Amino acid sequence: MWRLSATASGESVAEGTLTGPSLKSRLSLGTCLARWATHAKSAMWRLSATASGESVAEGTLTGPSLKSRLSLGTCLARWATHAKSAMWRLSATASGESVAEGTLTGPSLKSRLSLGTCLARWATHAKSAMWRLSATASGESVAEGTLTGPSLKSRLSLGTCLARWATHAKSAMWRLSATASGESVAEGTLTGPSLKSRLSLGTCLARWARMPKVQVCRLSATASGESVAEGTLTGPSLKSRLSLGTCLARWATHAKSAMWRLSATASGESVAEGTLTGPSLKSRLSLGCNVGVSVPSLPVKSVAEGTLTGPSLKSDETWQTCLAR
Repeated sequence: MWRLSATASGESVAEGTLTGPSLKSRLSLGTCLARWATHAKSAMWRLSATASGESVAEGTLTGPSLKSRLSLGTCLARWATHAKSAMWRLSATASGESVAEGTLTGPSLKSRLSLGTCLARWATHAKSAMWRLSATASGESVAEGTLTGPSLKSRLSLGTCLARWATHAKSAMWRLSATASGESVAEGTLTGPSLKSRLSLGTCLARWARMPKVQVCRLSATASGESVAEGTLTGPSLKSRLSLGTCLARWATHAKSAMWRLSATASGESVAEGTLTGPSLKSRLSLGCNVGVSVPSLPVKSVAEGTLTGPSLKSDETWQTCLAR
């Protein structure tokens, strides 16, 4: 899931970390005035609201059901409530600033997050295959970066340092601006909705990546025969994993529905090389390739006949890929 940069006046970002919606999900926030929070197991959380002896019971949160709601009791009467959906709202820190200063919607159009900010502006993502970006420091303008989530209306204002920044496409994934002129991509990494989900971008020169809508990502292929092993990505399910095999013009696009779509590999490569499971254990994608290459467990047919099921067994999409596949 995410990591929340701590909050205020020079506190180390390492002081607050957060893992996502698995049984091991746990949130530990180190913030000003002893405010902290802990996560209960499953994709739901409980945030102990408070500061200076306030009862932890003051803030509780249930998960992605219509009843999910978070009430935070914090110093200076700051608080926040969460709308339905697996998102939350964190009270901003800051001497009476209005929480209405920032808003964020989640995987549901109605899910909304109100953020207040303080001196050491920071940004947090709510649940649901969203992200966390380290906050900015030393008075940088938070408006420098923006992020949209699984819904068109979801938006997060980010501050950054130096020239590095990231913009999110609508979906529960990310888009990282590629580093230029031989800079190491290792400088920017991002973890996803699962403890194991991690995106590592290997880029050089013009290599970059962008995400389409849905809880998935799209990585531009690596150039000039470089090994695809450089970039791997796991999805919203612990078992969902994407391995990009590319060469020259090979690339990948994702279909809607928290699943992925990969263009077939070129020049007679075996389809078995890439498989992907989605947020549902039953959802599985088998990649077809060039004409004449058969898909495992399927009769020899045109690759265009490949289908993909999403988080719902009924979600179905026929996919095509480059090179007439």
